[in-house]
Amino acid sequence: MKRSVIFSMLVLALVVLPAHAGQSSARFTKPYIGGNIGIAEVQESSAYSNSESANGYGGFYLVHNLSLELWIAYLGQFDVKNTSNTYSESSGAGLAAAYRIDTSRLFALRPSVGVFYSRTEITFNGQNIGEDSGSDLMFGLSGVFTINEHVLVNINTHLFKNVSGSDIGMFSVGAGYQF
Repeated sequence: MKRSVIFSMLVLALVVLPAHAGQSSARFTKPYIGGNIGIAEVQESSAYSNSESANGYGGFYLVHNLSLELWIAYLGQFDVKNTSNTYSESSGAGLAAAYRIDTSRLFALRPSVGVFYSRTEITFNGQNIGEDSGSDLMFGLSGVFTINEHVLVNINTHLFKNVSGSDIGMFSVGAGYQF
């Protein structure tokens, strides 16, 4: 997963947006919750291994297909390659705006942008040797499949910019429930 893939998906979403701006679905006006599991990697560095990741979110629609989401995420534990018992672990919480682009009755694209407050701990031989925290930008693109009026399944790619000096990319799948 490279930044160019994420950038291409966002450009595609922005190109499609004007063509579908007039579409709206009354089905998507209620609050929603969901969760995802996936794989995360430190971008542009081969010094770290990939890691499992997970996130949970809740959101509500502000206006025509535009929603506001609250996030919590475990970005992962990234082992430093060629060493033993050395890793960095990142997690945090965020706030994002997402726009739902209904391409059909069963599928939608959801580009999002937000702010993510992350906390990273660095561990060597079982001892915490450093910590860092701060606010980072978060960009995402999701493909949302509508199972019924309440259940949604999604495929996601997210980029967390400058988390303790590194960009972290996350690819995940999950499900959501709309009330």
